Amino acid sequence: MKLHQVFIQVITSLLTYPSISASDLTNAWSYEEVYSNEIEAAIQKHQEA
Repeated sequence: MKLHQVFIQVITSLLTYPSISASDLTNAWSYEEVYSNEIEAAIQKHQEA
């Protein structure tokens, strides 16, 4: 993902959910990095249902 896309996602998230902190976003990205396969499998399973 390009840096400007990440920046736009961060700004959009913070504006949409003002209670989310930068630390919350960092933790979410770290979680996604570790569990990306499981997340993708869960999304596919949900879409097929």
